[in-house]
Amino acid sequence: MCPGNPPSNPGGMTVQPCSALPAPQVAPVQCGDQLVTVTQIATGATVKVYVNQLKAGEGGGPAVLLKAPVQHGDVVDVVQQVGTCVSHLAQELHCLCAAPPVTFDPSALDLLPVGFTDYNGGTVSVGGQTLHVRGNAFYPAEDDGSGQPFNKRRAKRGPVPLIFMAHGNHSPEDPSYLGYDYFQNALAKMGFVAISVDCNELNGNASGAGNILDRADLINASIAHFQALNGTDPLLKKKLDFSKLGLMGHSRGGEAVVIAPARASKPANAVVLAVLSLAPTDWGATSGPPTGYEFQTLLPAADGDVQNNDGAKYYDRCLPPAFKSQLYVHNACHNFFNRQRLLNDNGGALPTMPRSDHERVLLIYGCAFFRRVLAGHGTVGFLTGNEQPPAAPTTLVHLSFQWVKSLTVDGQQQNNWIPMNNLSQPTSQSGLAAGEYGLSQSAANRYNNSFYGDSVGMVAKPRKTNGIFRSQLPAKTTLTDQEVWIRVADVFDGSFPTAATGFELGLEFSGGTIQWVDSDDVGGVPLPFDRGSMTKSMPSTLRFPVRCFALGRRDKSVRAILLRLNRKNVRALAFEDLQIV
Repeated sequence: MCPGNPPSNPGGMTVQPCSALPAPQVAPVQCGDQLVTVTQIATGATVKVYVNQLKAGEGGGPAVLLKAPVQHGDVVDVVQQVGTCVSHLAQELHCLCAAPPVTFDPSALDLLPVGFTDYNGGTVSVGGQTLHVRGNAFYPAEDDGSGQPFNKRRAKRGPVPLIFMAHGNHSPEDPSYLGYDYFQNALAKMGFVAISVDCNELNGNASGAGNILDRADLINASIAHFQALNGTDPLLKKKLDFSKLGLMGHSRGGEAVVIAPARASKPANAVVLAVLSLAPTDWGATSGPPTGYEFQTLLPAADGDVQNNDGAKYYDRCLPPAFKSQLYVHNACHNFFNRQRLLNDNGGALPTMPRSDHERVLLIYGCAFFRRVLAGHGTVGFLTGNEQPPAAPTTLVHLSFQWVKSLTVDGQQQNNWIPMNNLSQPTSQSGLAAGEYGLSQSAANRYNNSFYGDSVGMVAKPRKTNGIFRSQLPAKTTLTDQEVWIRVADVFDGSFPTAATGFELGLEFSGGTIQWVDSDDVGGVPLPFDRGSMTKSMPSTLRFPVRCFALGRRDKSVRAILLRLNRKNVRALAFEDLQIV
């Protein structure tokens, strides 16, 4: 088959003994699941699943159906068989209280061809400067390419939401606004118009709050320009919906998009519903909490530029209509979200994932955010942690999320202090020292200097194993089909921990019984990201579905929620935003 002189080596293979057949690999199993998802299997193998040593299912993958749902406490063993050879090892696992299924890619909604064009709206006076209103736009088109006609099928369905993007400070010679083309392209395929604003004239040596205000005004000038195009432009006339606007900003642009909706320069009839703030700065341009729009911030843990992860402050302060979302991404740097920024800003001093993974994170979670808010799509599960996307570094992405209308048992922000929770119910503690502290760099009563947000939370440190904090609920509280959510952080005390810690969350029922679920069963408390002296205590949200608690028939009414610090390695934990969802 391969002519030549001498003949090519025909190769060979070694037949492995039966003892070399490994166990199959399967995804985590969530309590209540009635199938096992196989992620790695030998060619031609049959997978057999045993629950509590009894055969419960058999199949060839990728999913093996079981005879009955897996229950909390069950032991699941999975083997594979090829012919008469059965793997000598099994993959053994316990079902988790919350093991989000891998569902679909929210960035892969490929509905339409994509056209693109540059725009030039002349000049505008901003902060005593004359600046050009220009950039580029990606939009749903009849065919892929520059200047293609707007997609007729999409136009017949009505005006299209817009998303304006703003880059941060970099060399003025580099066209930073071109660096988000991958994000613009993905959004345009879905039916959005994605516009990147050229802010290069504000780049260079300028700094301070004034530079951020100018960027916000330049974003608004681009919005005004597209309003004009919507009235007269042959390509875009009557195609754009200014009642559904999204903003995305990076670095200084990330601070600018937080304030742009409240600036006097924002055009009339332009309604900003969603703001994504990527690795934002804090030059002091904001006044008061971000409000009036749904909010998402993405914080790169290995950021070598905005090392303080200032977006954590915006998340804590934000007062959105419905929800807010935060992603703290380990191994992510500042620059690799923009294709025009070629160098790793942390200089390789910190572990940094490939540029492609940076782009995947922004694509997945940014598209999920804008699709939910601007189009009403069912993608919020990726932000809450109820679903996971395929082919993404999800183990590095630590989520915080809050629904505004959920019942807050204790948010620690109401100045009720430790003896009383938000529901005006008493709290108690035993075997630990718990107090309320400012979880920020500036609070007078801060616990230590490892917190970079702007909230108030409880820090609890056990005096002995199994120290308990109890928060009482009003009489006749029922939690059927609900979840208990809590933000928690492993508190960095100056020395990096050798292993992860955790806790148990308990429900105390009216009859006095208490059922516990361990934090490891809902994803676990992540270790801090090691930045030496700048290592942060960064909270993330854990979800405890009530179905995971072993409820008896009489366990209807819950009278208290308990936190038990049960690890032998005594370490402080920070808690905030205890909610019933």
